[in-house]
Amino acid sequence: MKDFITQTIKVAGDELMKRFKTVDLQVQTKGEGINDIMTEADLASQRVMVQAIEREYPNHHIVAEEGDYSQASVATDAPYTWFLDPLDGTLNFSSEVELFGINIGVWDNKKKQVTHAAIYLPATDELCYAEIDKGTELNEKIIHSSKQNNWKKTYGIGNIGVNQKENETKAAVSELSDGEAWCSAIASPAVTGVWLAAGRRDWYISRGSSPWDYAGPSLVMSQAGCTVTDFAGKSWQPDSGNLVVTNGSLDYEALLQKLQSL
Repeated sequence: MKDFITQTIKVAGDELMKRFKTVDLQVQTKGEGINDIMTEADLASQRVMVQAIEREYPNHHIVAEEGDYSQASVATDAPYTWFLDPLDGTLNFSSEVELFGINIGVWDNKKKQVTHAAIYLPATDELCYAEIDKGTELNEKIIHSSKQNNWKKTYGIGNIGVNQKENETKAAVSELSDGEAWCSAIASPAVTGVWLAAGRRDWYISRGSSPWDYAGPSLVMSQAGCTVTDFAGKSWQPDSGNLVVTNGSLDYEALLQKLQSL
């Protein structure tokens, strides 16, 4: 499955790069939110992956961001469900910012866990691949999360929202770090997954995204040594809707307790 996943995600990435920074890129609105948009690049990338999976694994189930696949039920009799985000960071992509990627997470419906995952950042040609209990690779080299254990010296990734709840979340980290931690918001769980797994950032807190945003990154980060749960402190599930990640060295429990008290 590794060869199939890595080959497929790179072909999908090629479809994105064909359309990146093109003057005729068409942006469609899907909803009222700032990020409720779609481009032909989203559709082309998803089409590549869906067609490949349906040919190679016709008895598998697919849940993806665009079109009818976004409405597909997670409940299925299929052995596996593929969670696909064909363009994670569409707003970045459409505004010619290179912080975007593709997520694949393969969910074992019997074991109730993600067993295979990949993230591809085509603008920087970085491909992360992970399998349960086998670690995480970045361009075929094993990588590990950071070893920072002092909250005062951390640099994390937060959510993109500017609202009271997100202010409270940042305040929780501020308390842990005596106001010295750094935080950025990059609007792409795909990029976040690679950066956390490779030790470029130390923690990640995200509220309110879909399963295709988190399925792949959750395994990529955890197999690199990160502690990855939802806000209830449980392992990520398709209906979790949120994510709390630390590098494996920081006091994760202290962070979780503060978040749960909000």
